[in-house]
Amino acid sequence: MTDASNVYQSVDGGTSWFNITENLATFGVGAIQSLELFRGFAIVGTNAGVFQETNRAGFRWYQWGIGLPHAPVYSLFVDPRSDVVSAGLLGRGAWKLTFSVPTAPTPRQ
Repeated sequence: MTDASNVYQSVDGGTSWFNITENLATFGVGAIQSLELFRGFAIVGTNAGVFQETNRAGFRWYQWGIGLPHAPVYSLFVDPRSDVVSAGLLGRGAWKLTFSVPTAPTPRQ
């Protein structure tokens, strides 16, 4: 769940919520517009781009999208079947981020 500038997580079905915003402000994030889950992690569309949380040693966020314009992201759509995340950016159109999981090489006989 989000409000205008924070991200919250519930681990008990919504009875209680914890603020996991952590370091998002250091990236200049002032407005959070969209929240989705991708591969079990939260991703947010903000006024400063797309960010994913890492739930390792506390919640930390890192920015996605080499080449993604530094523009407000107003919507995110996740297609988990094809590992595609689409982002709608203010004045910059829609962007598609495609991820792939490397496959193991075939062993030689």
